[in-house]
Amino acid sequence: MSANILIVDDVADNRLLLRWILEEEGYAVQTATDGEDCLRVLQEAVVPDLLLLDVQMPNLDGYGVLERLRGTERLAWLPVIVISAGLGGKEAALAAGADAFLAKPILLDELLRTVVYWLGVSAARRMNGASDAPSPPSEGE
Repeated sequence: MSANILIVDDVADNRLLLRWILEEEGYAVQTATDGEDCLRVLQEAVVPDLLLLDVQMPNLDGYGVLERLRGTERLAWLPVIVISAGLGGKEAALAAGADAFLAKPILLDELLRTVVYWLGVSAARRMNGASDAPSPPSEGE
């Protein structure tokens, strides 16, 4: 069974490119157009194994999504990789509850390496319960 990844980005081209890359790697991919759409998908569908989250979006930004995820017991364990071109960068994303940060434009090798790592963490969290999950590496990847 392939891992399921949810991509949240308000820019259609970004969603399409990430979806194409990840589907080529064999992952099942869902998309959401903004933070509110993301929360709706998470309530209505099977919880994905990993969330790729843009920060700057209309309606509900990535920081708002992180706040809600981390405050919801059912979703708090979900690994989140923030993908953004700005708004405080890596430090702000990690402080808001992201597990990792990738700067746009994304390097393909870095994207795939980070996705593989956090899917492994996701599997461990699901098997052991969220409280037994491994700590993220110091680089946030």
